[in-house]
Amino acid sequence: IRFTGCTNVTLKGYSVRDSANWAHALFRCANVKVDHVRVYGGHDGFDAHASSNVVVSACEFHVGDDAIAGFGNECMTVRDTILDSACSAARFGGRNCLFERCRTVCPGSFGHRWKLSAEDKRRAVNHGETLRHSGFGFTYYCDFRWGDVARPENIVFRDCTFDHPSRFFTFNFDGRSQWCCNRPLASIAFENCEILGVQTLGRFYGGEEDPLSFTLKNCRVTAAPGKQAQPVLSGYNFRKIRFENVSLEGFADPCVEKRSE
Repeated sequence: IRFTGCTNVTLKGYSVRDSANWAHALFRCANVKVDHVRVYGGHDGFDAHASSNVVVSACEFHVGDDAIAGFGNECMTVRDTILDSACSAARFGGRNCLFERCRTVCPGSFGHRWKLSAEDKRRAVNHGETLRHSGFGFTYYCDFRWGDVARPENIVFRDCTFDHPSRFFTFNFDGRSQWCCNRPLASIAFENCEILGVQTLGRFYGGEEDPLSFTLKNCRVTAAPGKQAQPVLSGYNFRKIRFENVSLEGFADPCVEKRSE
């Protein structure tokens, strides 16, 4: 389902099963409401690019690729939604955006399909067990398809649960990623969240000229079995890392690692 340059769009009360690619794609849209929509299988569940005033509520995205994706968005809200993904629960970029009372799921219900042939994808073949366990919580997303974008900042996750992500936070603005370029993310915060059984909380590479501000506030973080020795957070180019009332459980020697070339 694709909309380009549309305003006042409502999507409500239906299911999509085994889409051949993205189930939804919105480009340069405004004033969009998505309510009680469910996606099972396929690639991405819901993509919004260069769009504004988008509200996604009470939805379920059970997919083999990204559950929510897109960049260049302004004032987008995702609330009370299940993000069940074998890739990234949110591969996202924008400004003044809120994820509230959402839950991510890993391992995903559907395997990632990137190794399937074009014919297998067309026939909606489920890759199976092997690629269900690579789920990431948040992956920053931005490229040059929409030209210059407004400064990506003030993305907030509030009252969310992240269930056993292999990596919770990914931000690779190192000049090598085709999906993480253009403008770097300036600030992100996680408030009142539970991050449970994480293999890696975060390794990131922020922007050199606009470094990252990262906040964990009133959060509980637990390490996966066998991952006790990892740093809590490790990265390049950050302006500020703030932990406020954060419980760290299962880490042998919790630390934040500042990396350099």
